[in-house]
Amino acid sequence: MLSEAQITLEQALGGLAWHWIPYCRPGKPLTREIAAALARKPADVLILANHGLVVGGASPEAAAALQVEVTERLRQVPRPYPEANRGELSERLATMAGARLPQAAVTHSLATDPWSFELAQRNPAYPDHVVFCGVHPWVITTSTVPPRADTAYGLIPGVGVILLATATAATEAMLQAQAEVCLRLPPGCTVNLLSDSQCAELLSWDAEKYRQALEKAA
Repeated sequence: MLSEAQITLEQALGGLAWHWIPYCRPGKPLTREIAAALARKPADVLILANHGLVVGGASPEAAAALQVEVTERLRQVPRPYPEANRGELSERLATMAGARLPQAAVTHSLATDPWSFELAQRNPAYPDHVVFCGVHPWVITTSTVPPRADTAYGLIPGVGVILLATATAATEAMLQAQAEVCLRLPPGCTVNLLSDSQCAELLSWDAEKYRQALEKAA
């Protein structure tokens, strides 16, 4: 996500066989890019830009050990963040049928941490967020217009996060992941996010529509 990510990775992953894979839409485009990289040079670690980490090994145990090593090398300490205003959240919930609070307290940092709140209003950083949360949040203020029918969550600046009736377990998991990531990004840094066209491509992709339908039916 960070613009200087490749430089940081070069330093952190020294001695490991790894590849940086530029962002591609999931499915065939990403598969082709990975296959081309591995054809150039074998590797056990793949860093998929705006997707995540993939590791491999001769056995499940070897792969698990490698994953632990890579994550430890890349570990970042999250910023402390202001707690949610539970009183105001409860008042808001009382006016929203089917709404609820996220189970993970860290999710509220998307609204209470200033830098996380700023990032949360921009385009998402990874495909699953686009699919299960939408492109932009509903920012709730005193003059906010009602959300669209398919809106899954709202951010109340300085207060916290509310999950709306359409939010699924996947929505909640993606928001928690987004909160954890944002708290590890230095305030003011340059972040590579998905473009408008990349988000639109994901939302119109039949494979993701099918995956959404399966998740809602579960």
